[in-house]
Amino acid sequence: MSIPRRSLLAGSTAAVTAGALGASGSAEAAGPARSAPPPRLPRTPGRLDVPGVTGLHLQFGADPAGEMTVSWISPRPVRRPRVHLGTHEAGTGGAVDAETRTYRDGMSREEVYVHHARLTGLRPDTTYLYSAGHDGAAPETGAFTTERRHLGGGVLRAAVRGGSRRRAGVSSAHG
Repeated sequence: MSIPRRSLLAGSTAAVTAGALGASGSAEAAGPARSAPPPRLPRTPGRLDVPGVTGLHLQFGADPAGEMTVSWISPRPVRRPRVHLGTHEAGTGGAVDAETRTYRDGMSREEVYVHHARLTGLRPDTTYLYSAGHDGAAPETGAFTTERRHLGGGVLRAAVRGGSRRRAGVSSAHG
């Protein structure tokens, strides 16, 4: 015996409606209808045809108390590579455009695009939040803290860690 699809759908709809109405057979007994909250969507979802942010890493500049470079790679050119920067106290600041350079990978012989956003004029001993990305790609976010200004001019030792799917961080020590 075969059941036509229309009959199956009509029966399914009736069963769902009966369940929603409850035993009394009225919608009022089931209570007022509540709409579910809309899903929280990412602000900038990635597009399928655009490469994502990969190989995200940070590097202190010549002045670790006031400079940081945020870099990442892509397998082909991208539009408007940039880093958005802000702090917990001040909120979102401005955007810094990244400079793109290319090189040929020694193993695969593929051309690789490296994007560098040089952040300057940062405040010493301040934690900054950033998001790195380009048009059409979901941004990667993280935080870093600039070095304190030291009057003694000690040696800076720093460890920078990060990854494209992990939160990047920076730790440093003066010695």
